Amino acid sequence: MERASGASSGFVPEARLAYLCRVANAGRWVRSFSRFPRLIRVIGLGVLIEVGVLVTPACSSHHSFYCPPGANCCADNADCSQSCYATGCNLTCAQTGHSCNSACGDQCVSTCHDTNECNLTCANNCSLDCHSVAACAGDCGANCNYTCMDTSRCNVRVATGSTVNCDHVATCVIQCTGPCTVYYNSVDDVSVTCPTGPLQKGIGSGTFNCP
Repeated sequence: MERASGASSGFVPEARLAYLCRVANAGRWVRSFSRFPRLIRVIGLGVLIEVGVLVTPACSSHHSFYCPPGANCCADNADCSQSCYATGCNLTCAQTGHSCNSACGDQCVSTCHDTNECNLTCANNCSLDCHSVAACAGDCGANCNYTCMDTSRCNVRVATGSTVNCDHVATCVIQCTGPCTVYYNSVDDVSVTCPTGPLQKGIGSGTFNCP
């Protein structure tokens, strides 16, 4: 279950009201069978699935409602923080007043755009995309793909086997803690720090590799 926190719920009022009514009605129906313990457990499980509680177990954050995978439940908040640590999560944060902060586990997809600051973190085998913002930041593990596009600054740390793409970025600062590849295009200033060897710097377009 992917959840987030912010100043507003992100639900359309009518949809939110229908959701709450459905949950309340289901709860009253379950309580009417309280004299049948085994039946109540079965029905209770069905209610949890209906309201989205068990859709993606092991996810956690601060949202007060269920957020479908890939949906932008952060819109119109000043700041939004969300997390999902189950395998294969899909997080989106966009159209906030100031910032987005998304964290996820292995094999996740996380996207951030149309805000001022994005901070995307994940474990291993992730795909992270930050574009159309003032600044991108991130930290991901092994075999990660991180893309920064149309931003003033990209500051990312990645682990072994990862790839970073800086496309139309003013300043791109990348730290590789293991072998990695950094592609850059239309970049004013790019610097790549490898586990060994000197700092690699460039402008324009090209590729850096950390052995």
